[in-house]
Amino acid sequence: MTPRDFYNDYYNILAATPELPPSFAQTTEYKWAFDGNGQLKTWEELQPLMDNNDSLKDDLETMFNRLGNPSDGTSPRIRNGYEDVVRNDG
Repeated sequence: MTPRDFYNDYYNILAATPELPPSFAQTTEYKWAFDGNGQLKTWEELQPLMDNNDSLKDDLETMFNRLGNPSDGTSPRIRNGYEDVVRNDG
C-alpha cells in the first residue's frame, strides 16, 4: 500500500480555495509555487520542483496552515477549501 501523500492533499486544498491570500504569491519564500500572474501552479508543475526538496514541500504545508488564520480574515477559506476537496475526491 502506498503511503498517503499529504503534500498533495495540502496542494488540493490550496488549489480549491477560491482566493488565496495575495501575500502567498508575493512572498519570496513561496514565489516558486506561483506563476507570473500570481496563480498557484499546477500539481504537475510543482512536483518536479519538490522532488527531493523537503523545504519546498514544507512550504505547501505552511501555506495550508496559514489559510485558517482568523486575524487575516481567511478563517472560512480553510473549511470551504477542505469541503471542496473532500466533495471532489470523496
